[in-house]
Amino acid sequence: MSEHWIEVYKLQYERIGQHENQRLNFSNLVLVSSCAALALGAGLKGEQNFFSACYLALLVVAINVVAIIHAGKARFWVKFHQAKARELLRSYDTKLLSVLGRTPKPDSNKDYMRRPELQKILHGVFVILAIMFPLIIHLGSA
Repeated sequence: MSEHWIEVYKLQYERIGQHENQRLNFSNLVLVSSCAALALGAGLKGEQNFFSACYLALLVVAINVVAIIHAGKARFWVKFHQAKARELLRSYDTKLLSVLGRTPKPDSNKDYMRRPELQKILHGVFVILAIMFPLIIHLGSA
């Protein structure tokens, strides 16, 4: 494989970047959409506002649950490509691997405040807000 392993190694980190960007972009889209939907839904008037608010809440809950699942899957693929990159170093450049290994790497699995987890928490907050939304609309119109 000669020096082509370096390109494959770089490709793993490009893929990691793509997964991170997709996670962030999808999360941002869902958060902005959820915020806009709840804000527009707050202006509901008339007798049907409680039922409309319930449908809106279900939609917001559904897209935020999908965003939580998406964040978890993105992390899975990031870890997958990191493992492939480490295996390439282990197979083709043990000297560089030993240099990189001198700096202890924090265990990100134990970091409950890492960015994907914070995004999941934020989406969870929107799930809770959406569940409470029809009640707030109903009490506000009574």
